[in-house]
Amino acid sequence: MIPCKGALMLIYVTIWINMSPSSIPAPPTSQFGPFNNASFIGPLVGGLTNWFLVTLLTFSLGSVSGAHLNPTITIATFFARLCTLPRMVLYVSFQTGGGAIAGLLIRASYGTRDFKTGGCWLFSDVIPPSNAFVIEFVFSLALLFMAFGVGLDPRQKQTIGPAMGPFLVGMTLGVLSFGSGFTRYGYGGASLNPARCFGTFVGSRFPGWHWIHWLVARF
Repeated sequence: MIPCKGALMLIYVTIWINMSPSSIPAPPTSQFGPFNNASFIGPLVGGLTNWFLVTLLTFSLGSVSGAHLNPTITIATFFARLCTLPRMVLYVSFQTGGGAIAGLLIRASYGTRDFKTGGCWLFSDVIPPSNAFVIEFVFSLALLFMAFGVGLDPRQKQTIGPAMGPFLVGMTLGVLSFGSGFTRYGYGGASLNPARCFGTFVGSRFPGWHWIHWLVARF
């Protein structure tokens, strides 16, 4: 149950911090592009808070459950033979369940379904889902590559150490969630955590392109 509770806390707080009305933001200007627009400020806030929260929750839950808060990471650890199949299935189920509960709590807190949150929105009339899939795939690949390099690979313990690992993994997630969120108008950035978007859609509405998040997690 620890992965469920950890995912619930992480997903609820990160959704709440980065929520906005469900309408598309104002387009960027020709002079400054997205850098003087809410499309830039939102990912910046979301990236920093993701960094801090993932780091703190990893320190808090690492000794109990290995800090499994993200299906993308959990599935990758299974294929790297760092997690057994039954444990992976349980962890992903608990993470998804925690996300669903977080989504229901978000709806109860916000009072309406009409919201979106960074990393989990796409206006498909502006950007095709196929483009979003490529972005999600590359940024998730970068997340896994760096997360294993600085925190998950047992061979790195002597180099990184248990104190720096969670901090660097949190930094990786924060930088990638920020960096993917403002360049393409009409797209809220890479999810990097399908359970978080699942919770968002439980609280709001399920789009037809949610398959992107889970398909990338399986890769």
